[in-house]
Amino acid sequence: MPSTDKRAPAVSRADLLTRRRRRKPWVSFALLAIILVLWYRYWIPPVTTWLWHAVHGTAVGWHGRSIEVPKSWYARWPKGQPELHHLATPLAQDAVVSFMALPASNPSAYDNFRAHAPEFAAQSGFQIQTIRSFVHGGNRAFCLQGINGFGLNDECAFSNADFALLYRGSAAAERDLDAIVRSVLH
Repeated sequence: MPSTDKRAPAVSRADLLTRRRRRKPWVSFALLAIILVLWYRYWIPPVTTWLWHAVHGTAVGWHGRSIEVPKSWYARWPKGQPELHHLATPLAQDAVVSFMALPASNPSAYDNFRAHAPEFAAQSGFQIQTIRSFVHGGNRAFCLQGINGFGLNDECAFSNADFALLYRGSAAAERDLDAIVRSVLH
């Protein structure tokens, strides 16, 4: 006659240990994934920019000027012109400062930029939100700021330099642009 005992078979200690061992790799993998995501998000950007600054210094030189590279930024040299990139998350830049050489034959590029600021802004595709001026001794910078579909845009021309700065990116990194502009004025 078959047994009518409906109790579950007794689980041995060895079976319990085997089940726990099977679960541990998944828990360990989940913890490792969380640690790697946090490491990737919060540790890589400062270390990447710190290494760039350790190798290259705190400034780049261009057209006889020493231009400050802020702490969380690094520089690249595409097409022989420096570009400063802000590294907010790993492998993604949220802001770029490009350098645009102005014609050397035009000694009043600063005055021309200042006089035709609305046309330059319209050509860039953004509405002027703010106009700012920086002064250091006899040197001046004139900056336009606006917003379009791609984010914040700044364009700055200098009375003491034959180039302009073009900032494109998020508003969070824009505060560093002031330090970059002031370094050109010195």
